[in-house]
Amino acid sequence: MPKLYEIIQVIEKIAPPGLASEWDNSGLQIGDSGADVKRVLVALDPLTEVVEEAARLGCGLVLAHHPLFFRPLKRLDLSAGQGAVVGAAVRAGVAVYSAHTSLDRVPDGVSGALADALGLKKTAVLEQADGWPKGYGFGKVGVPAKKTTARGIAEHAKIALGVASVRITGDPDRPVKKVAVCGGSGSELIGAALASGADCFVTGDVKYHDALGAQGTGLVVVDIGHFGSELPVVERMAGLLDKAFKSARLKVDVMVSGVQSEPWTSV
Repeated sequence: MPKLYEIIQVIEKIAPPGLASEWDNSGLQIGDSGADVKRVLVALDPLTEVVEEAARLGCGLVLAHHPLFFRPLKRLDLSAGQGAVVGAAVRAGVAVYSAHTSLDRVPDGVSGALADALGLKKTAVLEQADGWPKGYGFGKVGVPAKKTTARGIAEHAKIALGVASVRITGDPDRPVKKVAVCGGSGSELIGAALASGADCFVTGDVKYHDALGAQGTGLVVVDIGHFGSELPVVERMAGLLDKAFKSARLKVDVMVSGVQSEPWTSV
């Protein structure tokens, strides 16, 4: 049976650790690298419910996009929060690995999956990563499959991503010939979206002052939320991982979590 370290080697060929931002904590969060793993559960967040789901399904590893730990811990209460995830994982023998900004920056990663979900064509990287081959970096920019407006992009995103609501800053009826996207919190790429010649920028977690700044440029920003903008990468990563396991001749089943959900509720 494959070992966890062999699984990690495959993951890191898809999402190289060297691509991760300095502030990030991609990599193994919990686990024994020598443990046997016959199934992997892919999820967006390493929640207690996801770990419990993995245990029920016989998955020895949860591959999450978001890290469990961002900052050093001073204490660990196993009854709540991160501690509850750690406790559940250790008790069940489930490892947790995060492919965060390492997956954000690969061509087929988070923004690539979002661009595909929105039907963008002729895509290219929005912000090229220094020292990496062409196409590696944050965000994507491409052209819509048909004539549309910023409102049309927003409405399509709601349907394609199952998003309950979106926010738009700028003229929603502006014709759109080029669209920039960034899964997750992409406010820092508003300048790159402008420089690319995009008419519309689709991302999540846009802050108030960033929205005001974008208004003054004429760029329409469509905020579809953090969860919705990153959800397509879960199925994408599962597919990439399954293909990679077969290529490496590792008998590992890949499953997609069925308990992940948007933390916000529209009222």
